[in-house]
Amino acid sequence: MSIEDLAEWMREERIDTTRIDSFAQAATPLYCLANNRRFLADLAIEELKQAYSDTEAVYAYTAQVMILYRTTGWQDNFFIRANIWPALTDPIVKATGTGPFFYHRPHDHNFNFLTVGYEGPGYSSNYYEYDADKVDGYPGEHVPGLIYCGTTSLNRGRVMLYRAGVDVHDQLPPDSLSISLNIVENTARTRITDQYAFDLEKAVITQIINIAPSPALFSAALLLDRENTEGIVQDIAENAASGYTRFNAIKALASTANECGEYRETLSRGLDDRHRMVREWTALHLARLGAG
Repeated sequence: MSIEDLAEWMREERIDTTRIDSFAQAATPLYCLANNRRFLADLAIEELKQAYSDTEAVYAYTAQVMILYRTTGWQDNFFIRANIWPALTDPIVKATGTGPFFYHRPHDHNFNFLTVGYEGPGYSSNYYEYDADKVDGYPGEHVPGLIYCGTTSLNRGRVMLYRAGVDVHDQLPPDSLSISLNIVENTARTRITDQYAFDLEKAVITQIINIAPSPALFSAALLLDRENTEGIVQDIAENAASGYTRFNAIKALASTANECGEYRETLSRGLDDRHRMVREWTALHLARLGAG
C-alpha cells in the first residue's frame, strides 16, 4: 500500500477521525502501509535531493516530523505523517535536549490519532486515562479519575489508537532511533480544545501545551496595527471556544494599557469569564500584580 492508496481508502470509506469506532477501521490499512519498506526511504532520498537543488523550496518537515500527505483547507479530516524518535545518545537530543520530543513529559492530545511502529524498537510509554470533560484545565487543578493503564512499546508493526481528551502517556525515549507513522485527526476540534501536561504523582495539570494560536500573535498584531486589530482580538477574548485562547487575548488587550490601573481593569474582565480556568488564571495574575 502507498500513501496515496491509504488516503484514497480513507476518503472512499468516509472514515470519521472524530469517532473512535470509525477511525479504528483504518488500523489495517495503516498496518499495510507500514509493511511497505521502501516508500519512506524513497521519499526521504527524493526530498534530500530537492533540498540541495532548490534553495527556495519550502518543506513540511521539522527535526521530528515528516508530513507525508496533507490537503489544503478542510478537504480531508486527516493528514498522514512520520515521526522520528531519537535515542538519548543521538546527536539531535544532545543538541536540543528532550523537550522537542516530549520524553518524560506526561501529556494528552486534543486530537485522535492512529499510529504504527515503522522502524526501530519504538518508544515506550506509561499509559493513563482520564476524562477531559471533568476538568477546567488550569495549572494546579486536580485531575479526578486519573488511572494507570499499563506500559507498552510502539515496536515495529504495533498499531495503537490514541483518544483525544482520554489517553495520557508518559513517553520514554527508545533504545535506538525509531520511526512511527501516524494518521492524525485534522478537524476544527484541534483549534478549539486544549491539550495538557500532567504531574502524574500529584494527579494535577501542570501546563497547557497548545501550539496554536500563539499568544504572541495577539500582542504582535496589536502592536503593528492596533486600530484594525483591537476589535478582532476583543471578539476572540469574548467568544473563542478555548478558554486558553480567550485568556491570552485578554492579556494582550491589557498589555496595550498606558497605566497600571487600566491594565488591571482590562485584565479583570477574565474574572467574569464562563470558564473557571480563565477566572483562576486572571485571579493569579492580578494577585501577582498586587504582590509586585
